[in-house]
Amino acid sequence: MNRLKRLDLGGNYFKQIDFSTIPSSLTVLLLEDNEFKNFDFPSNRFPLLTELNVEHNLLKNVDISAILAMAPKLKFFAVGHNPIKRAQLVTILNELDRRNVAYYNTEVPDDSECLADERKFRGVCIPESSFPLEAGDWVEIVLLVGLLIVVLVGIVFGGVKLWKKFHPSWEAAKLSIKQNIISKTVL
Repeated sequence: MNRLKRLDLGGNYFKQIDFSTIPSSLTVLLLEDNEFKNFDFPSNRFPLLTELNVEHNLLKNVDISAILAMAPKLKFFAVGHNPIKRAQLVTILNELDRRNVAYYNTEVPDDSECLADERKFRGVCIPESSFPLEAGDWVEIVLLVGLLIVVLVGIVFGGVKLWKKFHPSWEAAKLSIKQNIISKTVL
């Protein structure tokens, strides 16, 4: 097994893995479609690894420094479709950009389309829940609600003004009705 170059462990519903049992000769390690919540990466364990796919797992946090130390020749790291928070994802993607490591593959159809409950962020699909409202979002919401209140108050105020101007008062309406009744009885 010391000559093994590619290992595909995807789609097995694994929850954990002992990296010490995997040959260090790998250039490709595919771990997508499992149930991993985290990884404990040994440093410099895979000196030849160029491709690592951990998409479609349950990863909320990824130690990108440990991954890059474990695989110093890494050129492609697929991390999408995991519930990673946006702030954490920004840190990961910035480090991958800095090291010139690709993190999505536009040639693979699964990488170009997000699932129904996901959103694409810098080419990576992650769940909508990874996008909490930020301070700027809250300011925008408050301003929109405030504007809506001002418009509604303006409509109500304008309606009251128009009602008073064009609608006859009750006293005038009663007088008009009495006059109509009197004029009909006289005739």
